[in-house]
Amino acid sequence: MIMNKQSTISNQQLAKSGAALLITMLLIAGVGALALAVARIVLSEIRISGNYADSIVAYEAAEAGIEKGLLEFRYNRNIEGDTSNNTSFHKDLANDGTYDLDISYKDQDGEIGGTLDKDDSIELDISQNSQPISIEWNGDSGWVEWRVLGDTAEWDTIPDIPDPNNPTPYTSGSGSISPIIVSGSRKILRIKYLSQEGNDAKISYTITSSEPLDTGVTKVESVGTYGKTRRKLVAEIDRKSGAILGIFDYTLYTGEGDIRD
Repeated sequence: MIMNKQSTISNQQLAKSGAALLITMLLIAGVGALALAVARIVLSEIRISGNYADSIVAYEAAEAGIEKGLLEFRYNRNIEGDTSNNTSFHKDLANDGTYDLDISYKDQDGEIGGTLDKDDSIELDISQNSQPISIEWNGDSGWVEWRVLGDTAEWDTIPDIPDPNNPTPYTSGSGSISPIIVSGSRKILRIKYLSQEGNDAKISYTITSSEPLDTGVTKVESVGTYGKTRRKLVAEIDRKSGAILGIFDYTLYTGEGDIRD
């Protein structure tokens, strides 16, 4: 009888010891998992901080490139090029950052377009063109006037504007102008939209040629690189006035390792 009682007490003690061991192991596992999670968060924050620091330097490198591009435009408004044909458009900076420049003002497919509101006009520099230029438009009803400055001809209106004493509303909202022959004296193509519609009337237009056209805007793209980050700044400059139309910021890459390797 005494032995059975001692055996029961021993079994209870073993059960309690086993439960305590299991609880201890679960606690250790929980603390370990928590420590691992905290370590991952800390490492992630360290990586983010490193990428952020790299991003700041890459931005400053891109900014230096923009300043270089604006200086080039100041002395030559017809400048175009990138690092493939102008080695001065690449720069290794003292802080180990680099920038690469791309400056352009011509489209590459011989086609540009946009919209014209009622009574608005645009001017296109064609002084560097030698091939015929065509114009097409579509939108609200009205007329398109065009003239090549440097020509002796007055405005040509497509279609002809009706007699003011006997006006006939023009209802077509689309049309085209036969290819305009470009000669040495022709420098600026001016297009104007007229309409009998309300003030919100507008058309979309497309100007095409077999050679690149002057877009009227010089785009300066500067890519700054440092460590794990590459940043791009884009400045757009009105070629006629020289005013900066806007500066746009992009993050091209941020990740592991030195992206220049």
